[in-house]
Amino acid sequence: MVAESLHTRRPAFFEGFRARMHGGAPRRRSPKRPLALLAAALLAPALLGQAAVSAASAAPVQPGTVTQAVPQSDVVDIVVAPAHGAVLRPGEDLQLSVTVSNGTREALSTTRIAIGLSDDTLSEPAELASWLQPGAEEAADSDSLNSGVPDDGHLVALVDGPSVAGGASASILVTVPAASLELEGTDWGAQGIVGSLLADDVVIAASRSTTVLLAGDVPRSPLSVATPITAPVDSLGLIPSDLLAAYTAPGGLLTRSLDVAVDHTAAIALDPKILVSIRVLGSSAPRSAVDWLTRLDAAPNEVFALPYADADLAAQAQLAVEPFLAPLSFDYAIDANNFSTETPGPTETPGPTESPSDQATPGGTEGGAEGVVPADPDTSTQPSTLPPIDAVPGTGVPTMEQLLAWPYAMDGIAWPAPGAANAAMLPAFTANGFDTLIVGGSNISNTDVLSEDSVQPPASTRAGDTTLLVADTALNTALQEALTADREIDWQAAMARAAAAVAVAAGEASPRPLLAALPRDWPSNPGYVNATLLALEQMPIAAITPLSTLRATPAGEVALSEGASSPERLETISSLLERETALTGFSTAVADPATITGPERATLMSLLGVGWIADDSAWRDAVSEDRLRTSQILESVSVVQSPSVLVVGGSAQFPVTVQNAFTEPVTLRVNLLPSNGRLVVDESAEVTINAGSSSTVLVPVSAHVGNGPVNVTVTLTTAAGVQLGTSVTIPVNVQADWEGLGAALLGGAILLFFGFGVFRNIRRRRRERAEGERSAAEQGSDDTVKPEQEVTATDAGEGEQPRG
Repeated sequence: MVAESLHTRRPAFFEGFRARMHGGAPRRRSPKRPLALLAAALLAPALLGQAAVSAASAAPVQPGTVTQAVPQSDVVDIVVAPAHGAVLRPGEDLQLSVTVSNGTREALSTTRIAIGLSDDTLSEPAELASWLQPGAEEAADSDSLNSGVPDDGHLVALVDGPSVAGGASASILVTVPAASLELEGTDWGAQGIVGSLLADDVVIAASRSTTVLLAGDVPRSPLSVATPITAPVDSLGLIPSDLLAAYTAPGGLLTRSLDVAVDHTAAIALDPKILVSIRVLGSSAPRSAVDWLTRLDAAPNEVFALPYADADLAAQAQLAVEPFLAPLSFDYAIDANNFSTETPGPTETPGPTESPSDQATPGGTEGGAEGVVPADPDTSTQPSTLPPIDAVPGTGVPTMEQLLAWPYAMDGIAWPAPGAANAAMLPAFTANGFDTLIVGGSNISNTDVLSEDSVQPPASTRAGDTTLLVADTALNTALQEALTADREIDWQAAMARAAAAVAVAAGEASPRPLLAALPRDWPSNPGYVNATLLALEQMPIAAITPLSTLRATPAGEVALSEGASSPERLETISSLLERETALTGFSTAVADPATITGPERATLMSLLGVGWIADDSAWRDAVSEDRLRTSQILESVSVVQSPSVLVVGGSAQFPVTVQNAFTEPVTLRVNLLPSNGRLVVDESAEVTINAGSSSTVLVPVSAHVGNGPVNVTVTLTTAAGVQLGTSVTIPVNVQADWEGLGAALLGGAILLFFGFGVFRNIRRRRRERAEGERSAAEQGSDDTVKPEQEVTATDAGEGEQPRG
């Protein structure tokens, strides 16, 4: 629709506008009316009508307009944006796309659309931000007297608006003649646009946009783009083969990401999880995934590494994780049958007769990506058959270092979660080998490199010894809105704001370098990604620059603001770290602890992925599921509670039944701790229990002191002293060995009794003999002796002497 001359139709509110321009009565103010830009972004897509429309009529929809149903919201909304690019040169008409959305039940049949421009170009970031997001008082100043144009703007066009049925939207094209713009040929820079929807002399909706005026040769701001290529966060640990095939198939997620990066000058932040997930499969890797690696290796883009699974580095720094988490082992995921048993020779440049399978591959390997022949188009998801990357000599199985290896163009770059970094974290990043951080402009505070009116530092600055690559706030906010746009006009409006941010940077005394850091999450409409990067590259006020060049030229010193992860997120991550510590202890019970620590570390890092931040609810569900899984592991080895045990006399064997529900054999020690001294534990018992089985372990004990109850606490520990499961208390009834002791006492008593009897008998005999000797002595002392009596030695006794 070509805007009609301002002298052809003069409604009451327009007469007021003219009176004001000629010094008439002051404008009157109407109550505040909120802008509805957010509601517009949520509406369904609508095609923009390219045909001009006639004057308003009674028909519900005017000829030449395009309508689309919208959700019921009781909001009337208007979006105005440059229709064919965000730049305007001297002498050109201003073409605008206008979409009116009617979320009410009533039809809009008679409306007018007023178009205004800012009086001056927007040369400072603060001016641009103020124009695009006016304060409450300025928004309330939009009324029928000025047709929604603010004090620092002027009206340039007034056209009939479309008739829009309730619950629908309509789009038209408005052309403002160059003569009505009244722009000077030397003007250049960001120019503010305002569009207002009027009904019955009242502004019922308004929106702000921008265009960039060009005049002759204009300066260019160096602009670098960083785009992440990450795996979906819900693939914990490693990406399964079937998902790899889907992601790397034509139109798949990873294919689209790589397509966008390769088609544009953008630095790739690569998630090593993608590399490992493909490489561990060896010859069974999907052909499309192998081809994807080949394309990535051939891409001209600069590539730097993210942490494995894009694990949140800022949260680790805030929780004092030292060193930062890194993978431990991937042997658990490797099937040796998928790898060659011969050690491939060094990579050589293929000669004229060599086949494609002999050509160099990513990371200096052989046989296509990971030694696999590129697939035919009709077999892109079929497994490959050739040997993988160089492997351990004699085994063919790659090491963890080989699985993670890639010829990165840059290293030492950390890309924390947006708004999560702060100055206190810098020593932790430095200690872990990161000398460069990618942060958002809102993460910067009190700095000496900002001008008095500027709120953005250059894209490359320093904070102490750390280089900061700073993503421009206005530019990245606009790009985020463009990538997530639901409708073409929403994308156009967002890209107009992005162009204005670049123009402001280019218009500074020395063009300020810019960084566009694309978000981690892939947009729902992938077509906008390519269109967005193409629009950036075609901006006449931007000079696309490699990220390495931007990184090599830091400007002045800045300070990081107090960014941080939410306390709830940190608390959850802390519990995950504690759970991994418990699992590491549990792993000391199996023959190869890496079979547990390897997959658990990969899963933990996946749960710490930055991509989860955008969907906190889904993240907490994933954490809950993982806690349940790990609890089953930690509780898989346990003591079976038994009823009271009777221990009778002397040495005995105390029975303990241990159950192993884990998938591997465990070796452990059974330890008993009695509650009192009635039961003595001689030693603990060591046992190996097969997977999915139970065993009764006999622990030697003894009881010699007394009878009575004893509570025995049973614990299971590994050879490293780590307790498995929870302790179990078993009641014990002790019957000491009184029978044996009584027999020994009785035997002693009998021995003493008979011994005493023998002793008494010997003493009696000796006493009697002694008495007989005395009696004989007394008889031998008489003077009268009978001649016939002869005494012998035998008759006289042993001690008697013959008489003389």
